[in-house]
Amino acid sequence: MKLAATLIGAVRGWGALLSNAQWRQHFNLTSAGFVAALAIYFLFAFLALSLGGLATGGTSTHALVIGLAVFGLYPCALVIATFGFRILLRRGAPVLDLLVPGTYALVFHLLLGGLLSLVGPPLVIIAVVFTGFLLVRLALAASGWPAPASVGYGVFTCVLLVGMPVTLYMLADTFTASF
Repeated sequence: MKLAATLIGAVRGWGALLSNAQWRQHFNLTSAGFVAALAIYFLFAFLALSLGGLATGGTSTHALVIGLAVFGLYPCALVIATFGFRILLRRGAPVLDLLVPGTYALVFHLLLGGLLSLVGPPLVIIAVVFTGFLLVRLALAASGWPAPASVGYGVFTCVLLVGMPVTLYMLADTFTASF
C-alpha cells in the first residue's frame, strides 16, 4: 500500500512541477525518500527486464544482474550531473530536491522507453527527450539555477543517460574481442 501511495505522490508531484504548483509536499525529500525512490526505480527496472525476458523466451539470472547493473548507470548519471552542476555553478542547490524527483523521472523514462521500444527501438529517443524536458523543468523549479544552466543540466544528464551504457557496451565489446 505504501508503494502505491509513494507512486501516486510522485505522479502528483510531477503534475505539480509541470504546472508550476507547489510540488515539494508530494515527495519525501529526505535520504530515506531517495532510497525509496531508488528501490522503486530498481523494481521497475527488474520488471522491465523480466517482462522483456518473457517476450524472448526467458531471462537468466546472469542477464538480470547485468541488466540491473546497466540500468543502475541511469541513477549514477543523475547523481553525477547533479553534483557536477552544483560544483560548476558554485550554487548549493538542495541535492535531494533534485535527486528524489529526478529518480522518479527515470522511472517514467523506463516506462515510456519500454513502451516505445515495443513499437520500434528508434522511438526510444522520444523517452530521452521527454526525460530531458522533465529534468530541465525540475532544475528550474528546485535549484534556483538560471534557465541556461537548467537546460544544460537536463541535456548533460540525458547525454550521460545515453552515453554511459553505450560506452560500457563498447568497452565490453572491445574487451571480449581481445580474447
